Amino acid sequence: MSDKLNFKQKLMLLRKGIYILMSASPIYLILILGISILTGLIAPINLLIWQKFLDAVVIMISQEKWLNIGIESLIFLSIVTLLGYLLNGFLQYIKQTYGDLLDLHITEMILKKSLKFSMEVFDDSDIYNHINMAISHTSQNCLSLLDSISECIYSIIKAMGFIVIIIQFDWKVVIVSVISALPALYISLKTNTYWYNVFFERTEKFRLINYLKMILIKNENIKEIKLYGIGLKIVQIIKDNYLKFLKNDKKARKILLAKKVSSQGLDEIISTFLKVWILILSIESKCSLGTIVLYFNAQDNLKSSIIELSNQISVLHNSILYLRSLDVIEKTNIQSDEINRRIDCKISCIEFQNVSFKYPKNQKFALKNINLKFEVGKTYSIVGLNGSGKTTLIKLLLKLYKPTMGKILIDGINLQEINDEEYYSNISAIFQDFIKYPFSIHDNIAIRGTKKKGICFSKAVNIAGIEELIDGLPFKEETLLMKDWKYGTDISQGQWQKIAIARCCYCDSLICIFDEPFSSIDVEAENHIIRQINSNKEERLAIFITHRFSSISLADEIIVMKEGVILEQGKHMELVNNKGLYYDLYSTQRDKLNKSVDNAC
Repeated sequence: MSDKLNFKQKLMLLRKGIYILMSASPIYLILILGISILTGLIAPINLLIWQKFLDAVVIMISQEKWLNIGIESLIFLSIVTLLGYLLNGFLQYIKQTYGDLLDLHITEMILKKSLKFSMEVFDDSDIYNHINMAISHTSQNCLSLLDSISECIYSIIKAMGFIVIIIQFDWKVVIVSVISALPALYISLKTNTYWYNVFFERTEKFRLINYLKMILIKNENIKEIKLYGIGLKIVQIIKDNYLKFLKNDKKARKILLAKKVSSQGLDEIISTFLKVWILILSIESKCSLGTIVLYFNAQDNLKSSIIELSNQISVLHNSILYLRSLDVIEKTNIQSDEINRRIDCKISCIEFQNVSFKYPKNQKFALKNINLKFEVGKTYSIVGLNGSGKTTLIKLLLKLYKPTMGKILIDGINLQEINDEEYYSNISAIFQDFIKYPFSIHDNIAIRGTKKKGICFSKAVNIAGIEELIDGLPFKEETLLMKDWKYGTDISQGQWQKIAIARCCYCDSLICIFDEPFSSIDVEAENHIIRQINSNKEERLAIFITHRFSSISLADEIIVMKEGVILEQGKHMELVNNKGLYYDLYSTQRDKLNKSVDNAC
């Protein structure tokens, strides 16, 4: 990552992390921090009781008399130790429960936020990396942040107890102990920052690796992988990436290890010097054995507490760095929920006025000066060679992107001023890369509506012509699709496409868009679907993007595109008679069909 976070930015991320922890469950958070304070007091109290016990034992041995304080000290020591166990056990129980709540809270927060992103956001690879980082690591690192905060509180309280003990002996021991831990803390912070930067830079590579892994194990991919024998090639790509990471990491680990060992060696030398200092001063002051042991143990425990604290500060710092992805997501512009412009449920016209568009980070225009009008009650076909701008035009109509220039009007209202939810409630679409949901047939079709089976479901099934498919399945419309799941059933790509068409028709939307809906469907099934859609076309606007002229010729109006512009527009016979691009495309397909028929004869 090229840019670094300064102290102010890190402090802001820490506040954000604490806010997230509070919003997940303030009661659990307060309990965790409170118990951490109590557990931090256990060790200093134990040490003081241990001093009393040792002094009592020395007196009992030297004076040969029994002191009740010795037994009382042992009893108190056991009680305090048992209390520590109970508090730690309760703390772990609360942390585990809180961790589940936190994971749910953060996952829901990130996913709901990402649903409001425009397509431009997902086209930005840097932001997309942050989204993946946040989804994969934010919950884990917020929990690490909580652990770090609670452990820091525990270490601070414990260290303060030992400082109170040692400061009665010599305050300089405290100062030297703290200073000696600073090099280790600095190196630890630098190490975590280095690994975070490395991991972030590899996010895109890790996405590729995970994607390749899923290709290898996904049920529907196995036949092609076996046929072409590409499995080992993909495994080698994954291996090469990991080996490259390993090579770079080995160099870094050697350097970081050398620095860590050096800082620990320096700390141990200073610690030994402090012990000698404490011993000499204790003997000169004629301290009791219990007091000498108290100061020795207090210094050891203070050092241990400082090391624990520095380690937790390092982990805390690391968790803060990972929260940056969440911060980027929160600051990313979303499609505003405040657009409240309403539209009449009886939309009659969609008009493109001088619309031009180019994709983010692309200088070439995908659409150029489009002027076009779609009217409800008509069927349109958009045709053209690949890359002519057909799908891009549909993406603008679906409000997935904003026009770079010009505007799209819905009955005279600018599309960008219309509330997304209300606009989408009037539209259905089937895309070339439609989603195969891991649900039952019913839920795949009725995913946009209610669970209740009714007239909408039956009507959609009839339009798509999948009655026989459903009747032949073991659990009818409740049959789970895809072999990836227990009791799941595989169906063909053409059958999947019919289900996607039924999904598009389920809500009986005012505007229906079909982007290459018949690519895997036979001609007979295609004709059935078109007849069903045209049977009540007066009630809707249907737009087809397809290369199959058997369906194109049935449209009320055909729009011919080339290189982002509208080249021709009109009815089938008009365009054929014009002898332009449409005629060339139509003739080519007709000739191929005739040739195949002749060969078959």
